[in-house]
This record gives sequence, structure tokens and C-alpha cells, in this order.
Amino acid sequence: MESQKVNINTILLICLLILILIFGLLLVGSINNVAQEIHYQRSQMDSIINNMYNEIAYFEQSVSQMLTQQASIISSYDISYGRLDTNALTQEIVVKVTPKELSESGTAALYLNDKSYPMQRKGAAFIVTVSVPIMKQYDDILIGFVQDGIQRNEKINEQIDGSNNLIKSFYAYGDIGRWAHDMTSNKLTIEDAYVHIGYTPLENSFLKSARFFATVDGEQVWQKDMTDEMLSQAGDEAAFTFSKSFDINKGSTLTVYAEIEDGQGLVFRSAFFEATITEFGLEEMVSQTISVYDRNGNLIATY
Repeated sequence: MESQKVNINTILLICLLILILIFGLLLVGSINNVAQEIHYQRSQMDSIINNMYNEIAYFEQSVSQMLTQQASIISSYDISYGRLDTNALTQEIVVKVTPKELSESGTAALYLNDKSYPMQRKGAAFIVTVSVPIMKQYDDILIGFVQDGIQRNEKINEQIDGSNNLIKSFYAYGDIGRWAHDMTSNKLTIEDAYVHIGYTPLENSFLKSARFFATVDGEQVWQKDMTDEMLSQAGDEAAFTFSKSFDINKGSTLTVYAEIEDGQGLVFRSAFFEATITEFGLEEMVSQTISVYDRNGNLIATY
């Protein structure tokens, strides 16, 4: 009898523990659900607050722009690039400005680095053409209007870049493909190198020649003429592949270039692969810098 009572108590205790465990699991699940809901609501609130901040910032920016436009004395302006003079190494810049209000007796002038250029009236607008050095950039462009002896100035938030046309004329990039270096024979072999060249002739110019060439420690060791291939491809872009082996000792640097010379003697050059042989093997470096040289070999621009 005592044994049966003990068994019943044990069973009841086990049942109680199971009920407590189930209740605990339900409670934990409920707490997790509440935590997830709180996290979700918090995320929603953060999103609403961020949207409000963005809308406020956009509204402030719009108001600032509107106030700036209202306070501006310029109705519209335009900056364009004209002829590039490869002899004088200058770039023509044409600036056209239309004031909101200026009588027939009013005048205007362009100021670049405190140097003034009188502007000519054409209808309601004023226009001037100036030549700036190719290597020169101007961040402070000021227009001065004079009416009845009173001058009012306004800055144009735009940059004038003398190398603008050069930058748009040429680019080159490449993928060296597969390469292997034999430390015993000091042979560096490049297979299926891919090179993409874009070239748009400057005004009154044309493509005179195109080539790939390589240097080891600055001394030319190879070149491949690509003029005919460049001219035969339609459009302003062309793609090429080549394979080549080079003799290069440990500590030396191999550089492979793409180069175009135009009809005015300007040379556009880009190093699309460069590697140095070290004691650990080949250390590859890629340069995307484009250099422009005049007909005398002087560096006139980089970008």
C-alpha cells in the first residue's frame, strides 16, 4: 500500500514538472514573440524617424535652393569648351550669362583668379571667350555686373578645367590575362592580354598612330604597331589581344603601355600593366593614370 502511494506521488510530481516545463516553454515563446514585436515596432519607428529627417533635410535644401535662386542676379548661364591650341597649350572657354535684370547701359565681366575679362552683350545675355592654360583649373568663377556705377558680383558654382577636352579624348584599360614567370630563365610570358582603347580626335585633328610598347626599368624592349587595326575598327572604341614573352631579371620592373599620337603631335599614353620581379615572385601593380605629351615630348597633362 505504501509502495502504491509512493508511485502515485511520483507520477503526480512528474506530471507537475511536465506542466511546469510546458508552461515555461509557452512563457518563453510568448516572451520571444513580445521581444520580436518590440524589435519590429522599434525598427518601424526608426524607419519613420529616418524618413522624417530625410524629408526635413530635403525641405530645408529645397528652401535653401529657392532662396538662393531668388537672391541670385543670374537668370541662367552656360560654360562650353571650344578649340584646343596645341601650340600655345591653351583651351578656349566660352562663358554665357543672362542676368535677371540689367538695363541697356549695364555691363558685365568674367573674373578668373582676380583677372577680369569684359563680356560682350548679345541680346539679353553676355558672352566672352577666353583661353586658359591646359593644366589650369578654376574653382572660383565670378561674374560682375555694373549698373549705374554700382557693381554686384555672383559666384558660379562650377569648375573650369583647361584639360577638359584632353580628358574626353583618350582612355585605355586592360587585363593582362594569364602570365607565368620562369625564375630559371628569367622569362615573363603574358598570354591573351586584353586591352580596350577609346579615342575621340580633338577638333581639327585625327589619329596618326597607335601602338603598344613595353619597357624594362624605363628602357623600351618591345613595341607593336596597332595603327591599321585601330583605324579599321568602327566607332571610337577598339579592343585588342596580344601575347608576348619578356626577359626580365629579379628586381626589374616591366611596364606595358598603350599609346596614341594624333595629327597635332599630341601623345596620349596609359600604362595598363606593371610588374616587378621580387625574391617572392611577381608583384603586379596596375596604373590607370593617363599622361599627355606635346610634340616635343613635354608632359602637359595627367589624369
